[in-house]
Amino acid sequence: MDNYGPFLDILPVATQKVIGGNIYNHRHFWIMLFSTMLFLFTGLTAQKIAGWRAGLIALILISIHPRIFAESFNNPKDPTFAAGYICAIYFILCFIKELPRPSWKMTIYLALGVGSALISRIGGLLILPYLALFLALEIFTNKELKETILGNKENALKDLIIKLAVVGAGGFLLGILFWPKALMAPFSHPFKALTTHSQFPIYIKTLFEGKWVFSNQVPQYYILKYFVISSPEIVILGFIIGIILIKKLITEFGFNRIALVLFISVFPLLYVWKKSSFFYTGWRHSYFMFLGITIFAALAFEYVFRKYSDKIRYGAMALLAIGVFLPVRFMAANHPNYYVYFNTISGGIEKNYGDYEIDYYHHSLNSAAIWMEKNLPGVFKDTSINIVSNAPWSFLQDIKRFDEKRWGMNYVRYSERNESDWDYAVLIPAFVESNIMKEGYFKLKGTIHTIDIDGKPICVIVKRENKDDFKGIELEGRGDFLNAIPLLESAVKYDPNNEIALTHLGVCYVNTNQPQPAVQALTRALQINPESHSAMNALGYAYLGIKDYNNAIFAFEKVIQIVPNMSEPYNILSQLYGQIGQQGTAQSYSQQYQRMRQAGM
Repeated sequence: MDNYGPFLDILPVATQKVIGGNIYNHRHFWIMLFSTMLFLFTGLTAQKIAGWRAGLIALILISIHPRIFAESFNNPKDPTFAAGYICAIYFILCFIKELPRPSWKMTIYLALGVGSALISRIGGLLILPYLALFLALEIFTNKELKETILGNKENALKDLIIKLAVVGAGGFLLGILFWPKALMAPFSHPFKALTTHSQFPIYIKTLFEGKWVFSNQVPQYYILKYFVISSPEIVILGFIIGIILIKKLITEFGFNRIALVLFISVFPLLYVWKKSSFFYTGWRHSYFMFLGITIFAALAFEYVFRKYSDKIRYGAMALLAIGVFLPVRFMAANHPNYYVYFNTISGGIEKNYGDYEIDYYHHSLNSAAIWMEKNLPGVFKDTSINIVSNAPWSFLQDIKRFDEKRWGMNYVRYSERNESDWDYAVLIPAFVESNIMKEGYFKLKGTIHTIDIDGKPICVIVKRENKDDFKGIELEGRGDFLNAIPLLESAVKYDPNNEIALTHLGVCYVNTNQPQPAVQALTRALQINPESHSAMNALGYAYLGIKDYNNAIFAFEKVIQIVPNMSEPYNILSQLYGQIGQQGTAQSYSQQYQRMRQAGM
């Protein structure tokens, strides 16, 4: 792992070798243990600023966050980094409070805090400039402290410099101690990794606002949008109250403390915006950025409890109770898939289903495996039963508890699921088009069980009762279009929403000179999946067959929008525009076609 410290990967292996057991249980244990720091130190940071009640409120607000709570059991990087991050922030506060001569005990604690952030992610280096900045702010805004330290009374400045050097060097060494690449090049590789993290070199498709886009193409508001739609309403409301009361909060708790709490959220957000960093599968990489916002919300409620009348305090208590209830209700109703959470402000899962990624960690496959073993006993051991999935590796890990000898599983793309032979398919919304999910097509014909979140399926278990589509597609692949048509028609009769069978049926109609029924079949396929370039391309040829050139142009231009590097539509469009007298457009498409052909597309 070139760009991450593997400490939390080493620990589970070490403990498994000593006491035995399932490696995944060891991983869950250590990740959960480290992530506990995230909840504990978020509360302690608020306590350090405003007392135990504020700390308790912050602890509650962070603990009821369904996404963070869920990922703290199985995500070895993001919650654990957030844990180290907030741990270091807490010890910065403690270190500053002991100025002008912080104790060696607190110095060691702060070094451990810096190291705990670095062992998960190189972004922990941010803690060191944070420390320098807020030390300077504390010193220069406190006249007595400034005179003591800068005047070097009783060697205060020398003592502080030595201890800061211990924090920096000790935290850095601890952070790279189990990171082989960094140990080989300690003065270059960590900074290379920092650059890599801010500009991740791999582009990954992610579903955002109803469209699958690459991670380098998401808008700048990506993280903020996710935070607003998938954080507990009470945290957002508390933050808004805090902004309204910010002058009073500064007076009550101190400018430096409020500045620190907001800075640890705002600065990294501005940094990734400036770097145009890539994001995907939600905002899990950014959990650490919003810990300060959670603490700030807790401070806002604490101020209300301190300064306002009983009537307002009781109202705030009721608000907190309702705000806590909403996400807790979600977690209780949707155990164990907590991280598939959208708040009621955004419309919950009902409104966001099909617009944003749902089960990106494939958690629902575990529930699917348990259900299948219970309700289809022996299904995993029967080698004559062909089970497929569009997330086969993840599903295989879940079923190994029932069949340890099983070594593989066939993969099917969702959009090609019926083009292969299988008896059961276990499918999740991985790269499934938005319209299919929104219009209810994800729950396929033959579905015998679903894993749901508030009534919306995030995993379907399908028993295949009709294989005519597979047989017809096989014949089509051999060029036997006439004999493929009855089988595909049978498949469509069995399941009128089978967009794959409809698409192949349309292709067969086109190849047997039946353009009108081809238009009908392909139009229906595109109603189900408007982003199917195969159906749209075949529809273009169908319109050519009935000499409907305007609709043919529309279809082929749509193909180019969906798949820009598909060359043949450019050639056809150049001919079509030539036929209708638009020579300039025809020439432009022809030139593009020639360039693509030369490039081997």
